[in-house]
Amino acid sequence: APALHQVGHRWAVGEMNVAEEHYATEVTRQLLDELAPRIRVPPSGGRLAIVSGTPGELHVLGARMVADFLEADGWEVLQLGASTPAADLAQLAADESPDLVALSTATARSLPAIEDVLRQLSALRPRPLLAVGGQFWTAESSRTARELGADLVAADPRMLVAALRERVPPRE
Repeated sequence: APALHQVGHRWAVGEMNVAEEHYATEVTRQLLDELAPRIRVPPSGGRLAIVSGTPGELHVLGARMVADFLEADGWEVLQLGASTPAADLAQLAADESPDLVALSTATARSLPAIEDVLRQLSALRPRPLLAVGGQFWTAESSRTARELGADLVAADPRMLVAALRERVPPRE
């Protein structure tokens, strides 16, 4: 994750072109494909998470990392990938009643859609815990996330899993 933050920053300031950014992303995806099965454990504790890119978000490696870390902690994970429309995500969450919906956002262009998806997910009963993360969420924008309904803002998957162990412990 820290390396991808650096890649994203270098791309944003023009120090890398799109081909170089895509190459770094693909190398990272290949590493995740190799490592994920080694850290994954069978689901235990009855916890269910839905992990998705926010509507309009095409960058999915952050969401993938979150899903991998949750699975390594014994969560059952429904991994949706990029840009799940708000209404469809809310419907799936209503149908599945997850303990957690984790949304990954790398770019600012998604803010109106983030507001919409958090509003729709917040209206669910039972309401899942809502976590947001990704490069978009800085110290300043984290306040906005909470105002929009997010319960947790996590800078990286390790922080999220640590916070969730306290907020959503495994059920016996």
